Parts: sequence; C-alpha cells; structure tokens
Amino acid sequence: MSTYTITLIPLSELSFIGQTPSSYQFQSGSGSGWNWGTYKFTYSNADLVDIAVSDDDDRLQDDPANPEWSGGDFTAHSQVIGDTVTVAGTTYGAGLRIEDEYELWVRDQDGTLYRLVAVSVDDDPSNPYSGNTVIGFTFDGDWPEDGTKLTIVRGSGEDGQEMGAPVCFTGGTLIATLRGEVPVEELQTGDRVLTLDNGPRPLRLIVSRRLDAAALQRAPKLRPVRIAAGALGPRVPREDLLVSQQHRMLVSSRIALRMFDAAEVLVAAKHLIGAPGITLARDLPEVTYYHFLFDQHQIVSANGALSESLFTGPEALKTIAPEGREEILALFPELLDHPGLRPVPARLMIKGKDAKAMTARHRKHRRPFLEPLPPTAEPARA
Repeated sequence: MSTYTITLIPLSELSFIGQTPSSYQFQSGSGSGWNWGTYKFTYSNADLVDIAVSDDDDRLQDDPANPEWSGGDFTAHSQVIGDTVTVAGTTYGAGLRIEDEYELWVRDQDGTLYRLVAVSVDDDPSNPYSGNTVIGFTFDGDWPEDGTKLTIVRGSGEDGQEMGAPVCFTGGTLIATLRGEVPVEELQTGDRVLTLDNGPRPLRLIVSRRLDAAALQRAPKLRPVRIAAGALGPRVPREDLLVSQQHRMLVSSRIALRMFDAAEVLVAAKHLIGAPGITLARDLPEVTYYHFLFDQHQIVSANGALSESLFTGPEALKTIAPEGREEILALFPELLDHPGLRPVPARLMIKGKDAKAMTARHRKHRRPFLEPLPPTAEPARA
C-alpha cells in the first residue's frame, strides 16, 4: 500500500459570493443537485489542509470497497486516511475510508475550466452500507490562483468518479518519425510517426500541459517517472526518459509471458518504480507534458523505448485539459455519443497489483523488462 497526499479546501472555507448552496447540494452523492451557473466562490491558500491517503492503487476513487455500486472499473481495495487530521475543527482518525464522491466543473473569469472533486469520509467504516459526508474539495490537475473568483458551471451527475493522472511524454522526448527522431514538442498534426504495428501513421492531435512547482507540490501523482538509460533492457531507453506516472511502457519478458500468457504487455511507468534505474523524478521544478493521438491506440518509439500513444478510454479523457478534450471529442464524436465506448488497446494492459507483482519478480530474479522470447510467443491485444 502506498501513501499520497491530497490538498483539501474545507467545506467551511469556500467563500460564496451571493447565494450559498444548501447542505443537500453539498452532500448529494452524484453532485447532481446543483443549480449550475448560480454559485460563485473563492478560496484562500491559508485555509488548505493536507490529508495523507493510504491506498492500494494510488488513485482516489468513489466506493473503493464496493466499485460495483457506482460502476467503477477497478478492483475493490482499501483507500483510507493515512494519518489523523483535523478539518474545520473535526478530527478524522487514520483508517477512515476517504473517497472521490463527485466532480464539479468550475470556470474562472478568463474562461479557464478546472475539475473540482468533492472529498468525502465514511461515517462508519465498519458498516459497508453507511453513508459518506463531504468534508471539502480538491482540484484534480491544475489549481487556479489563490483568491480567483470561480463559477460552478456543471457537475458529474453520476457516481463512479475517480481522480485521474495524465498519460503523456515530457518535453525533449525524441519520437521516431518518417523524418527521423523529432522532439515531442516539435511534432505537428499530420506528422507521420513510426508505429510498431502499422508503420507510419499520421498524428490526429497533439496537446500540451505545463505544470509549475506549485501544481507538482499539490498533486505529487503528477510528477513524472524517470526511466534511466538501459533500465528496461540493453540500451533501452538510449537516454533517460521522463514520462507521466500513468504512461504505459511495453514490457516483453519471460516473466510477463508466464504471468499473463502474452509476449508483450503494457504497464504504467509508476508500477515499474523500484526496479533498478526507475524512480519518481522529485527534482524537477516544473514539467510540460505532451499527449498525442492517432486514429487508433499505437505503440511508438520514445528515446528508443517502446511506449503507447494516448489511449482515449473514459478515465484518460478526464485527465486532459478541457480544450484538448473538446478537440478529441470533435475528432472522435463516437466517444461523446457512446460514453461507455472503450477503444481497442494496442496490447494487454496490466493493472495495479498484477503490474507491481510483475516488477517485484523482475527485481527478485534480476531480469530485464525486455528480452528475447520463444518464436511461438504472441503479443496479446486485449
């Protein structure tokens, strides 16, 4: 179990301008009971509270112990307050279940949108049917500046929420294209990028997102993973590679083949941490992430290592800035028409506990993540 920190705006410290929401609206489990556009508020950095979360899968989610209740696509797991904390005069002990209850989208006076997440604590963690109490809000991703006037424009209106993390490369990463290796920040829509399965394919979209020191401090899950030269296999990557924690790398090893019956699998970089040469990059004062998108999910070369393009599953879309998400939905309207539609992944995607177990085995047996396999082994496309 790992521990991360979320920064909370206590419910009592939201300073509403004019109308104030009712308790029913705050405590509505799906965030649907709001009169959108009516409520305006500010907050102050002086009132923020840090809460340590002990979590089996590193992502704050709704109904972690019973995901089927709200349609969550993850395995039931423990997600609790890690250390006793006091919020607005009430003390919450370690071990109380904490959840992402619902989301609100808010807009500043310049028109920038932010995803605001309602954080709740279980009233009685010994009772799986007990209710939750919303104790405050946190921003998922970028935070507006202290004192910014914000207007609530809409809410999720549904259960099963979870805080996301971006899936992307960092600036300076060299991507293999028809015109040679190109820094990711210099790629343009229409550039033909070399893919493992389908040869040169044109980019449909590339978007970026800069995170400053304050954003990285508030949301440690946004810090990139550093994969040192040669950490995946002989000379792979050729030079250090920085990717977001959720960005998946291609693994092709005898251990993966035995565990998953697949010659090639995709594993999030954060689940490779702990293997020699793979660490969380805590030394960067800021980072700029780049997502790029093809007509299909593809495997591409980044600093000589094989990794994924943006996968437009529902959770991945939540992590993209609103303007980028609007462009994606304009290009692929079927994602909007059919919100449950999942694109076809280029390889089998290994999640959470299985991915960590795989990494532990590689460490124990000192095996590389990339090695020659029997010629009969086939990649699995989930």
